[in-house]
Amino acid sequence: MTGSERGFSCLETVIAVGLSFLVLGSGAMVGRKFFMEALVDYEVARMVSDLRWVQEHDRTVYYYGGRYFPDASPIQWNHMWIMIWADSYSVRGYRTKWWCHECFPGIRLENSSRNKEIKFKGNGNTSNLLTIFVYYTMGGKRFGKYVIVDAVGRIRVDRRPP
Repeated sequence: MTGSERGFSCLETVIAVGLSFLVLGSGAMVGRKFFMEALVDYEVARMVSDLRWVQEHDRTVYYYGGRYFPDASPIQWNHMWIMIWADSYSVRGYRTKWWCHECFPGIRLENSSRNKEIKFKGNGNTSNLLTIFVYYTMGGKRFGKYVIVDAVGRIRVDRRPP
């Protein structure tokens, strides 16, 4: 093998290694996009679950025996609601323990109204309409889903804004 053939062989190796890194890098970017979409799906499912839980809790509190809970405490002391911030939300109540859910890093919540809280009435309706955009930003491009709560208490998820 001459010296010129040895150099050509080295060039072939560098090109092969470069192409393999290119293929792996493009696969990692696609995988990252799927991973971030899965994070958004998880956060949306968690938020919808908590919203429906609060809605059902308030529905049973208001309709349990009329005006009062079994221990004769007024219903407003058992009322619960959800407070929404930019990267977390909390489920709160007057007499019950409340919890806060911190979203995964990079996931943001964007509220459509000035009101940061959502409360349900005894029949499951809400007094304020709410649209929450749960999204992740990657490379200047935002993708996410909308959680929409309408006046009759219907909670739904959509990819397009209402």
